[in-house]
Amino acid sequence: MLNEIKTKRLYLRPADNGTDLADYLRHLSEADEWLFQYAEEYSEKLYNMIDFTSHLVHCYAVCEKETGRMLGYVGMLPEIEDASANIEYYIFSEYRRQGYAAEAINALTETFFRGTLFGFSGKTVVAEVVYENDPSRKLIEKLGFTKTAVGMRMTAGGVIGLVRYQLPAPEAEQEGQTDE
Repeated sequence: MLNEIKTKRLYLRPADNGTDLADYLRHLSEADEWLFQYAEEYSEKLYNMIDFTSHLVHCYAVCEKETGRMLGYVGMLPEIEDASANIEYYIFSEYRRQGYAAEAINALTETFFRGTLFGFSGKTVVAEVVYENDPSRKLIEKLGFTKTAVGMRMTAGGVIGLVRYQLPAPEAEQEGQTDE
């Protein structure tokens, strides 16, 4: 069972496939949102694959503390063999540029690095961002992620550019430093 994660303005609670998924899919119906979220245009197959309660990805509804209103979601997919996780996030368009994504991403990565998200202490968080999504790339870079690759993904709609970023655990950064 996933636990709630609280921050100054938000609480992240396990997302459900009822109200949360319906709200998320309603927001994705906005122009170009499918492309920026999944690097693919809308398809019935993609729509049917979305599952907030999958045991693979730990999905959290990002909620405002004061109102309980869902603002988006954040999730992680663990890679146990190398103690890493892929992060995904989506803030509904009307709540963007207010610091909610940064606050939710920081809370989830800190929980992962502490070892309380998947039962192991994480070493690296990976984020893949659609190249054209400048606000998301700037956010990830502002949060300390380092660009590690630029590539392409073939989709039904054509080729999409992707940028891959990594964020090492705070301890891993310190271990690599030396005093000179």
